[in-house]
Amino acid sequence: MISAGEMRGLAAALQSRYPGSDKALAHASLLNAEADMIDAKAGTISDACDYLIHQDAPILGRISIRNGARENIERPYQAEAEAIGIYLAFEWCDGPVATDQCGMLIRIFIGHRDTGIQAQYEASTKQWYACKSRGGNYGKNYSHGGTWSSVKINQPPAIVGKLEVFMSTIEQAKANLKAAKLRVKAAHQREHAASYLRQSEHPAYPGQEAICMGKAGTVEALAAQTEAEADLILAQAGS
Repeated sequence: MISAGEMRGLAAALQSRYPGSDKALAHASLLNAEADMIDAKAGTISDACDYLIHQDAPILGRISIRNGARENIERPYQAEAEAIGIYLAFEWCDGPVATDQCGMLIRIFIGHRDTGIQAQYEASTKQWYACKSRGGNYGKNYSHGGTWSSVKINQPPAIVGKLEVFMSTIEQAKANLKAAKLRVKAAHQREHAASYLRQSEHPAYPGQEAICMGKAGTVEALAAQTEAEADLILAQAGS
């Protein structure tokens, strides 16, 4: 028999998997009620259970939420796209009244400096909307300021594709830079190893040759490890 905490975890996962579903909400409520009954019979007070749920979203990737708090975002957005005039805003379900949806993404707004809002994404339904500013009254709130009209569409608006291409380019550039720094580090490590080898050829005291040879081997192994880390970063980035 599963524990009360596991029941609550299943309830949260059910609602995350089927957001907006009345049937999922009913089953989740039943699981939570049964968990409360188990706690009541055991004479314990129900507390926040330790559970982890995941939410997949455009731009951000997988969002991991533990006990109502965001634990990890696969691709954290750092506003790099503002350099090409694209602005984003994220609405999250936070606060003391957020209940079991706490920590989850509600919607994304995407706009451009020259046009205002162009796209809106509803996380609960995974629905994209093409948006258009009315009267250009968005001020400096380029992502979702002012008033606008919207229409449901089957595919993400064009600005989303442009954003994803830009973000992919940025991520690749970051990976290349990180790998390049690691290769520079590896080169210094190999230079250090070579100095130990040179010293081993001219020992200053008995036994120094073996000591220097050992140190050279260790530093050479560290250099190989550093280069392997660089290779891994590029492989993960798709280079």
